[in-house]
Amino acid sequence: MLSMPKRGTLRKKNYPKKSAKKKQYLINSISEIAPDIDLEGHDLELVLSYDSDDNDAICGYSDYENSSESSPDEDDDCCLKITKLPRHDEIQTPHLPVTIFDPSCQEDPVHAIAFIDTGAHTTIINPKILSPSMWLPHQQEFRVANSGSLTIKLKSKPIKIELFPGCHIITEVLGSAAPGKDLILGWDSYYAFKKTFDISIEPRGLRWKNIFKAFTTIP
Repeated sequence: MLSMPKRGTLRKKNYPKKSAKKKQYLINSISEIAPDIDLEGHDLELVLSYDSDDNDAICGYSDYENSSESSPDEDDDCCLKITKLPRHDEIQTPHLPVTIFDPSCQEDPVHAIAFIDTGAHTTIINPKILSPSMWLPHQQEFRVANSGSLTIKLKSKPIKIELFPGCHIITEVLGSAAPGKDLILGWDSYYAFKKTFDISIEPRGLRWKNIFKAFTTIP
């Protein structure tokens, strides 16, 4: 396996001597697979390696050596094969733009960023996201990971959470401030969406039917 280190890192490896013709073939072939990588400005032995982790590899290289009957002059014609390796999708943080509506239409729609956390039992919204008129007094305690407790003092009136146009649920959510989060979409809401609309989480976003919404970053 021949690989190229990520992010332009150069590593010296025990790289077998190759003829100028072979090296130029490698450069041309890899440039077609990864045109954003500059190979012309580096010594090939410094850029390529045989024993890097497969996760770093951008292509595979097979060198079929000549048989013992081949002449020395045939070395440049050794069979080379360059193949692009499949890249596994990097899983992004599941932050998704959503719209929150007041079913009674007394309040304007609110745009928020939802953090999809199926490990959280209950959906929680930062109280600042909704109008004060949308909240009711509530008392509920939760155990948290550090063996402490979290006291919830607010619960919303029914709200409509929309992931896609036509893909929404009406539910009541708890109110609590979470650092850097507008909305934590917990298992209760995710299960309701999954059961009703059969949404699916993908490495880079959320899909419903043939509609895809990419994950975003929090400004």
